[in-house]
Amino acid sequence: MGKTLEPIETVFTNPLHIKATTMVFVGIVVMQIANIFSCRSERLSAFRIGVWSNRLILVGILFELLFTGVLMYVPFLQGVFTTTPLGIKDWLLLFGMMLVIFLMEEARKKLVDLWRSRRSFRVARADLG
Repeated sequence: MGKTLEPIETVFTNPLHIKATTMVFVGIVVMQIANIFSCRSERLSAFRIGVWSNRLILVGILFELLFTGVLMYVPFLQGVFTTTPLGIKDWLLLFGMMLVIFLMEEARKKLVDLWRSRRSFRVARADLG
């Protein structure tokens, strides 16, 4: 049999394992924040729509971050959910990755917009010829 990270697969005590699962959990949370901002429109930039224009989304994100923080920083809940506090470097890494995802989606929208405008220019030119 191969070695496992934990002696019993349903009980996690290895600090590295707990930090890894906490990072994955928080990573999913922050990536969903990037997703909600960048995917509010398939074609329009989040900056054109207005990042701060939907207060309900902002309230939801604030709740999501507070709830995530409570699960990580309240000792009783750390035991229940097998989480650990993250440091500032961890948060910076996660928010940096969130920014990358957000900017990639914004670049995709810009490229599609350029492609569509060139395509419509070619079609209009063909109609003239």
